[in-house]
Amino acid sequence: MILGLVLAIGFLFRYFENNVAPIILDYCETKIESMTVNAINSAISLVINDGIDYDDLIEVVKDEDGKITAIQAKTAKINLLARQISGIALQNIDRLSKKGISVPIGAFFNSAVIAGSGPEIVVNFVSAGAVDCSFTSEFSEASINHTLHKIFIKVNSSISLIIPSSNAVIKTTSEVLVSECVLIGSVPETYLKATDLSDMMDLIP
Repeated sequence: MILGLVLAIGFLFRYFENNVAPIILDYCETKIESMTVNAINSAISLVINDGIDYDDLIEVVKDEDGKITAIQAKTAKINLLARQISGIALQNIDRLSKKGISVPIGAFFNSAVIAGSGPEIVVNFVSAGAVDCSFTSEFSEASINHTLHKIFIKVNSSISLIIPSSNAVIKTTSEVLVSECVLIGSVPETYLKATDLSDMMDLIP
């Protein structure tokens, strides 16, 4: 009797580990990825609100003839925005992790017909606290002697999903255009090759 019960429990555990857990992971990964991207985008929207002026992030230095001699990133403002976005994004993700993800029992059977049916169980996940925010830069030719400079916010996140017998790390990346400006005059080649605003802090044209 006891041996049969032990064998039955072992079979159920093995079945869950090999068949149910991977399905739950796949289902939750998709949900968490979508939730995380929304949480990050909400943080970006809250911080930049009505937008960011190009001059708040970049200082364009010209000589007496109006020629561009330097393009400098404003470190203090950029670092402040990055910290604010990362902090709010982490708070948003932490709130989501406490709510968990509702998974319908039908999803356990890996069938499109019944995937969304049946009672639901709540799967909790751990917000790993890994949110990295940076500003990226892109130059493109607008017209003759005119260069379009775009500034993007790029946020990378890493979330740990843990369920009995299985776990996964879900990584997401969000990139949002926050400011752009048309620069008149030739831009030094050194700056055209810089893709991260932090690269511009110590560049010499």
